[in-house]
Amino acid sequence: MNKGLYIGIAVGMIMMCTLTGCRGCQKDTEMHTEHHQNEDSISVSNNIASEDGKIMISLAGYEKNGAKNALINCSGNNERFVVIEKETEKEVLNGKIQFYSKKTSGSETCGVCNFTSLDKTGSFYIRTDSGICSEEFIIKEGLYKDILKEKTAYSKENIIKKEDINKDNIENCFLSITDAVLAEEFFGENTEKNGKDINREIPERIKNVKIQTDALKELINERGVLDTGIRADNDTYYQFSAVMSLFAYEYGSYDKKEADVYAKVAEASYSHAEEYYEKTSAAKKKEVDDKRFWAAAQLYKLKGGKNYKETAESYAENPPIGFSEERCGYLGTIAYLTCYNKIDLNIGEMFITALMKDINGVIKEESVNAFMTSQEDDYREESVSEAFETARLMVLGNYITKNIYYVETAESYVDYLFGMNMLGKDCAYNPSSDYYTEPMSFILAGLIESYIYEDRQPEAMNR
Repeated sequence: MNKGLYIGIAVGMIMMCTLTGCRGCQKDTEMHTEHHQNEDSISVSNNIASEDGKIMISLAGYEKNGAKNALINCSGNNERFVVIEKETEKEVLNGKIQFYSKKTSGSETCGVCNFTSLDKTGSFYIRTDSGICSEEFIIKEGLYKDILKEKTAYSKENIIKKEDINKDNIENCFLSITDAVLAEEFFGENTEKNGKDINREIPERIKNVKIQTDALKELINERGVLDTGIRADNDTYYQFSAVMSLFAYEYGSYDKKEADVYAKVAEASYSHAEEYYEKTSAAKKKEVDDKRFWAAAQLYKLKGGKNYKETAESYAENPPIGFSEERCGYLGTIAYLTCYNKIDLNIGEMFITALMKDINGVIKEESVNAFMTSQEDDYREESVSEAFETARLMVLGNYITKNIYYVETAESYVDYLFGMNMLGKDCAYNPSSDYYTEPMSFILAGLIESYIYEDRQPEAMNR
């Protein structure tokens, strides 16, 4: 794949369990709850619930071969759960509820029902000891493909026009383009690049996102200055440059001449930003360093150039972080590590070590379930943003290491967004949900390319 030489080398060099803390490619990890099939069946009441409680599920359903969890918030004596097939009303799996926290306002407890080992398709619901029942949910093969198709179609029909782009939504435009291009670059059908083969058919995903990229391009002049209506800060200029060079790199495989136009815009925007960067205070510089790092690394990947290389490598001691609208440091790391232009292997090792340290830092034992059960009664924008960002990071971690643990963690955060949260609120599944337009192509495409659609699990690269 077109990931540059370093990522493959780096995995062999430093992606050892002792470094990352990964626990290998084991389906039954320590975070999974105990499962008992029908032969070890337990007795769970068929009566109406005797205590208050609620079970929260993914409203989108679950992938047949993927991770499957539900949240429970209950009082009373509920230790176990069963999964019931709706059509037959027969028990198909039972297991122990894994509790994580208590609410401060009462005796209710929050826990997780894990039924990952259930690989049967159809409609189901969950019932606990006291008879608390979940809503009906589906398990099917191809779930993520269907969701990605629906979201892609929606995005195509609702592209923001040039006249509608403003300071409030321009970062979402940046993320939409980045999300689509990275999904294609990492997981698209044409991931093998060939500089001489520039007449291949342009993927639908790139055709769609080009419309948005062209709308942005029309807002900037040859001096790299954005339309005054945008009232852009310096970080906007760096992001503009990074997105244009990211798209130019991908589009160069299909139309080199037009890709050069995007490249010129990227360089002009970067130069404009650099002029102001040198005049600002240290505190102001720190505020935009993640965008500057990304822009420099992305331009070096696209064009080469000593100045871009030196700027990107100047962040190796303390690489910026982020994979969201507000923060984008990890995108700089990705650009540097997937670059075919000459890079410093020692610096590359510093970047990927920091990246994997961050990835593993957010999946410590029980951290995913603890995150979901800790949200309780408040619906916070920061929690939703964190779920999106972490899911992207987990997909990236799986791409590098081929470790099932990252895949299942990403799925859990996607389920959180689709209703498996303490409010049972759909954040991103239906078009009417608050964050439906948040870009998810990279996440969903990454899950589709993972073990979920294979007959075998991926082999962990524990060298």
